[in-house]
Amino acid sequence: MVESSDYDALLVIEANFDGPPGPFWAQLQALLGERLREVLRCCKRPMDSSACLYDLVTADRSRRDPAPFLECHVIHPKAFFHGNRGLPRERILAEQALAEMVEDRLKDGSSWNGQSSEEVRQALRSELMPKFDWLGNKPATRIPLTETLLDWLKLAALLFAVLHISLVPGAVLAALLGDAALAVLFAVAAIPVWMFFNRYRRPIETVGTSSSVTLLSFARKNLIKILGALAVLFLLSWPISASANVLARDLAWPAAWQASARQLAWGIVWLIAILIPAVLIWMRYLERHDSSQDGPETDPLVLRQMREMEDWIPQNHMVSVVSLRPQIPRRAMSYIGTPLIHLALRAAVHDGYLGSMRTIHCAQWAFVNNGSRLLFLSNYDLSWESYFDDFIEKAHEGVTAVWCGSVGFPPVTMLIEDGAAHGRAFKNWARHSMSPTRFWVSAYPNLTVDQIERNNRIANGLCAARLSPEAARQWAEDL
Repeated sequence: MVESSDYDALLVIEANFDGPPGPFWAQLQALLGERLREVLRCCKRPMDSSACLYDLVTADRSRRDPAPFLECHVIHPKAFFHGNRGLPRERILAEQALAEMVEDRLKDGSSWNGQSSEEVRQALRSELMPKFDWLGNKPATRIPLTETLLDWLKLAALLFAVLHISLVPGAVLAALLGDAALAVLFAVAAIPVWMFFNRYRRPIETVGTSSSVTLLSFARKNLIKILGALAVLFLLSWPISASANVLARDLAWPAAWQASARQLAWGIVWLIAILIPAVLIWMRYLERHDSSQDGPETDPLVLRQMREMEDWIPQNHMVSVVSLRPQIPRRAMSYIGTPLIHLALRAAVHDGYLGSMRTIHCAQWAFVNNGSRLLFLSNYDLSWESYFDDFIEKAHEGVTAVWCGSVGFPPVTMLIEDGAAHGRAFKNWARHSMSPTRFWVSAYPNLTVDQIERNNRIANGLCAARLSPEAARQWAEDL
């Protein structure tokens, strides 16, 4: 239950579950239906089309299921990371039981002296096969190839749409003006834009950090990928633009291809020389005039409640809600950036780890209160302090990009620089935005992300009929 002096309290029910939603809602209703009804009676009556359903659910002596009302208010996260994606709860628990039995069997190390890794594996497999008959089957694919291809296709489609729309002004100017006039126009516009960009990109004195990653260094490091993406964008947009020229200007196809190539070339020049630096200057202007919170006060009672609920098991949970700044470019970056992050994570991350971070079970961002606030929910391993140290040391650029438009966030430079790299200020701001988790259920409370992945590698190794010496050695390292 998120409480704030600026808003009425917000009730959040987070659910990360296996399978389709239908069985989940039925089981939730059977287990907690009457208790959820009492909780809903404490909530404000909604002012939308679900108000009548709310009245039916909360009426005195009502037996109407609360689940349909809750389904009306489901908010799917705009960005979601799943640490052990592709492993359902049943499989995780089965592999945990297998790993524990392997550990018990290996406690007497002397009985395995002189045997190779493959001989140990074969002996364990033969011994455990009667108790775990699924060891004789090929492990199920965690993430099907079709799902991965679809994720990449969605990411490419979103990037193509955003970039293609960005090219339109340059292409329109190319259709209206001659090359000489267009070159003069772009030169006159681009020179002051880049001068301002070079001036504004430097951090304000006393708010910069020692971080070596900057927006320009990131662009230089990924220059080949950026140029490749622009080339693909050009080739994909060419037939679309040529078809538009044929329909709108009644051109023959050879002339349409030539005109389209010219328009798209000028569109890319517009994108690189004017649009991107102009947007960055606008964002930098906002960043230089933002206020931030170096040491926001957290209610001592609330802080104590949060700490009392942490570190009972290897896993922890956090909920945070922050207000978003109202400027149009900030909102546009948030609304476009979070789906891009979500699709990029789904397409690129398949091994359970977010880069070098091996502590995140789930992390999700969603917009609430008509898009004015950003909700963050996370299930993570170990302490809150170590979790945020990982954010600061290993992923502060991505964290800064997600939260840079939030009220009170530490000073940011060029979207990804500084921000979360201000370690203590970032932690103070994050703690201030958090609320105690009143009720939380973990499906496998004694397992960390790393242990789940290790158990999965052990199980997959035992499922194989034979492994090469090198593969067997790598499998034995997990023991």
